Amino acid sequence: MTIVFWISALLLFHAYAGYAISVWLVTRWSADASGPGGGQAGDSPLPRIAFIIPAYNEREVIVEKCRNTLALDYPVDLIEIIVVTDGSTDGTQHLAGSVPGVRVLHQPQRAGKAAAMNRAVALVLDADILFFSDANTMVSPDALLRMVRRYRHPETGGVAGEKKVLGSDGHPVRGEGIYWRYESVMKQLDATFHSLIAAAGELLSLRKQLWTPIPEDTILDDLFVTTMVCRSGLRFLYEPLALATEPPSPSLAMEQERKTRIACGSFQFMFRHPLLLSPFGHFRHWYTYVSRRVFRWVLAPLAIPVLYGSNLLIVLQEASHDVYTWTLGAQTVFFALAGIGWMISRFGIRQPAWLHAPFYFVFMHAGMYRGFLRFLSGRQTTSWEKASRH
Repeated sequence: MTIVFWISALLLFHAYAGYAISVWLVTRWSADASGPGGGQAGDSPLPRIAFIIPAYNEREVIVEKCRNTLALDYPVDLIEIIVVTDGSTDGTQHLAGSVPGVRVLHQPQRAGKAAAMNRAVALVLDADILFFSDANTMVSPDALLRMVRRYRHPETGGVAGEKKVLGSDGHPVRGEGIYWRYESVMKQLDATFHSLIAAAGELLSLRKQLWTPIPEDTILDDLFVTTMVCRSGLRFLYEPLALATEPPSPSLAMEQERKTRIACGSFQFMFRHPLLLSPFGHFRHWYTYVSRRVFRWVLAPLAIPVLYGSNLLIVLQEASHDVYTWTLGAQTVFFALAGIGWMISRFGIRQPAWLHAPFYFVFMHAGMYRGFLRFLSGRQTTSWEKASRH
């Protein structure tokens, strides 16, 4: 049990801290780890871009999204804005079409986000860089210029922006914002070490010649796009000052469904691309993928109950166990706080700030378990009813 306890502890530590520490040490002392920088403005001509917005039943936000995109600081003659409204039944296509300068693609059939992205790229008139953004995400005015500047380095295959989740202190899913602040730090480390392995779909871009059509049953299109760019030998970078802002999920139930879908998509991807588990390709990409996907989505959820169970058995069986008594007590308090946070949220009471982290940590891992079961059952489709985040 002692061996099981420490193996579980190390697995969990590596998933959430050990990887970050190791990468920070390497990037601090390795001269070639900083990667392609932002470059200088100079006299380099700006590339032509296509800005693609998949939008299914987004009437509440689509006009604001189109206006936000048109207001971005980029020459209007170098940007083509495409809104794909396939399957929408609430008039999203008509509202988007009422905004001058926006090209709308619509068909009655809904085939999912991946199919909408594929259809839009196939109809892009002329572009060097493809941008994708969600309909309920508002982009900072200088985001395109900041991201495009990264492409001046030939090693850059794609660039992702910074996802920022808003929400008041009393919001039931306040922990989501805390999680994304942690993820922002991790993405910065990933990109500096070598490359992102999963760009946030709220704002991502890639060179058009690197586009690979997405299998239409793919659940996580952003993970697929990022990986295909990396497999081309180029790097997917991160621009933390290109902000893509959206509100959090409006309820715990909707956030739980979102986490479950993401987990299901992660397992789908890992089973479809087993060769990424081999260390005999690009070592840094492999190390990032295994640490940030396999450890985080497979091993960490398994380690949590094993760590607690082995700790409990050690305390029950051993006569002298001061260290293990303290670790068991710390775990018990942590899970108790998460339980209190859950009960408070269920009753609609404002959750204290000191409960956000333990609650969301347990909440997130519960979604991973649900996602794995859904993956095994094959019940997740690409045309899910998304959480309203308007």
